Amino acid sequence: RKVWNAIQLSKIYTGKPSTTVQATFGLPDTKRGDTWVYGNMNIIDPTTQRRFKTANFLIQDGKVLLVEAN
Repeated sequence: RKVWNAIQLSKIYTGKPSTTVQATFGLPDTKRGDTWVYGNMNIIDPTTQRRFKTANFLIQDGKVLLVEAN
């Protein structure tokens, strides 16, 4: 399974169409309002070396406004 860099994940997808996220990750596991939640991921923050399993994509007007790993 791919290991995602939390900083790069944000840089790559912020401002992109939501269709790009869906093409890469498929349908979200959960939708919480405007936030698409993808679980069972392998994400690492290179500055703290913390590992995360969930990526949250805040979608507004069909575009990614914010990406957070937790």
